[in-house]
Amino acid sequence: VGVTGGREHEAHAADDAALFEEMHRIDDLVLERCDRAQNRQLAGDYFRKAIERDRSYALAYAGLAETLWRNWLGNPDPSLLATARENAEQAVRLGSHFAVSHAVLGAIQWEAGDRQRGMDSLRRALDLARRELFRGIQSVRAARSLRRRQFQQLLDARDPDLEELVQVAGGDA
Repeated sequence: VGVTGGREHEAHAADDAALFEEMHRIDDLVLERCDRAQNRQLAGDYFRKAIERDRSYALAYAGLAETLWRNWLGNPDPSLLATARENAEQAVRLGSHFAVSHAVLGAIQWEAGDRQRGMDSLRRALDLARRELFRGIQSVRAARSLRRRQFQQLLDARDPDLEELVQVAGGDA
């Protein structure tokens, strides 16, 4: 499911660059090598420490929930799934705008037999992911438009260096 996520993660990263790097490293362990119990243990320990540092860190709760859920898949202990669900619910309470919070909760609800709520959470995650993708596309378009306007302003200023560059490129300044 994955826990790195957008603006909240970046805001925490601004406070602590090491935390940002560590989150990516742990996220890679959870996503790519979750078959190894020691990686799941390391990830769980890390997410618990992140929660101790900041009890409002939704993505850490989502990461811990995912790690516990993956542990439960290999060891169907009901208390593991219950703890995973509690953490996923907290992730949604703190970060309802993050698709990953809903995706983890949906997966856990589904596994717990709460199929309708699981599907509802997964649909919400998909909707949020689509919106985030759309916002990303809009951001790229806005940045492209800004670059074009800036380039046009340079052309309009008739910068001699730019005129030479445009002529070399075969354009007309």
